[in-house]
Amino acid sequence: MKKAAGGNARDMKHANRLQVLQLLCTEGPLPRAEIARRTGLTKMTTSNITADLLEAGLAAELPAGRMPGGGAGRTPALLGLSACSPCVLGIFIGRRHCGVLICDLAATVLAEETFYYEGRLDGETLIDTIVNLFYKVRARCGRKLLGAGISAVGPLNASTGTLLSPPNFYGICNLPVRELLAARLGLPCALIHDSSGGALAEQLYGAGRGLDDFLYLHLQDGIGAGLVANGELFDGAVGLGGELGHTSINFDGPPCPCGNRGCLELYANDQALAADLLRLRGESAPAGGKAPAFREIVDLAGAGDGPAAAALDSFCSYVSYALVNCLNIVDAHRVFVGYRGGEAGLLERLLESKVNSRLLAGECRRVRVERSRFLNRAPVFGAVALVARQVFRGELPVLPGT
Repeated sequence: MKKAAGGNARDMKHANRLQVLQLLCTEGPLPRAEIARRTGLTKMTTSNITADLLEAGLAAELPAGRMPGGGAGRTPALLGLSACSPCVLGIFIGRRHCGVLICDLAATVLAEETFYYEGRLDGETLIDTIVNLFYKVRARCGRKLLGAGISAVGPLNASTGTLLSPPNFYGICNLPVRELLAARLGLPCALIHDSSGGALAEQLYGAGRGLDDFLYLHLQDGIGAGLVANGELFDGAVGLGGELGHTSINFDGPPCPCGNRGCLELYANDQALAADLLRLRGESAPAGGKAPAFREIVDLAGAGDGPAAAALDSFCSYVSYALVNCLNIVDAHRVFVGYRGGEAGLLERLLESKVNSRLLAGECRRVRVERSRFLNRAPVFGAVALVARQVFRGELPVLPGT
């Protein structure tokens, strides 16, 4: 948990209040004694800060319960996020759909709307669609909004708030989404690459809490990777990183829409996985019908279907080539993978085995691959986490007098 910088007593008090607020949002509800223990603050300071948060309507005290086992004592009162505290708007822009959700600072969804693209799409229509979704969720949640986070397919320039030229995205390019949405929504907006958003959601609200180094791998409508290094999200100079799917695994391979050759996404994608399954079954593509979806194949493989397991094994081999290259550079020992599918298991085991069998100096380290706590929705919650991080760092005012 990163404290806001402070140079005097007032700054330190402000930083401490934000630290406690973040703790309540990401790990609460908690008793005051536990808050003091986790933050290292004195009991008196903790008591004063929690009183401030209660008075500001940011925190709420939950009724004390009975001691476990029917004892005569009572458990300490718990502090959690208030049901009337300010909220955050999260916006997701994916290749197949866009979505808008309102969450509190604990990432609890209060209202959500999704729209799947049909036919053609251009920048103006995309912005109009997102604004219309915003009005729908706003009508169902009237709490104060602090800001909007936008998690989107890349490549993008987060510093200028611009979608650059996402491959296979209706030809949309150089779209200033942050500026356009800020003007239409009346909220401060921030933009992040969807894979980096996934890593940020995992760090703030998921299984990555407390970890200094890990990789988030996203397997949906493309392949991306977000990196947390030394306790901080690393997304490059302008937020242009995360495009693992557009690293080459075959320098003599076919051209990719991104301009490179032999990119990972040309070999490991939903269509290639489905085609591989049909080939192994000795079947042809269904005429006018839908090929098996990624989720179906993952579920079939996990249930013991031989052709599905073989197709998934091949898919994971391709992904592992790029993943090993990445891990040999960044030296992270934990990977959280987000994807559509049923119970976690086979895909993670395949990736973990293949990565560790090829990793440089594998005798000195072992990479663990686990399912994301958010399944395939970490980038969506990354939009929420982007604004929440600004709040916890004091970049967006939430406390009285700031």
